[in-house]
Amino acid sequence: MNLTKPSFARSLFVIAFVLAAHGAFNANAGNVKPPPSSVTFTEHIAPIVFNHCASCHRPGEIGPFPLLTYADTRKKGKLIQQVSERRTMPPWHPLAPRAGPR
Repeated sequence: MNLTKPSFARSLFVIAFVLAAHGAFNANAGNVKPPPSSVTFTEHIAPIVFNHCASCHRPGEIGPFPLLTYADTRKKGKLIQQVSERRTMPPWHPLAPRAGPR
């Protein structure tokens, strides 16, 4: 992986690193694993996108574009890198679930 110029692979590496540093790869935040030396979409990026983004970023939901495939994710790679580094997604804090009937 050539890290000397901006590229999609570099964006994926940065996303994986940022999320790994915040415990996304391990439910036990006190035992964070370092990022892998070789990042792949299927093994490393897709699970993160599907677990943290696709619930809103799919047809019929509030996200303005889908993030369901490699092509979708690659097309928005720079934007994903920016919001991951800034930690601006989701743009609101989820509300705590209410107890009792609604």
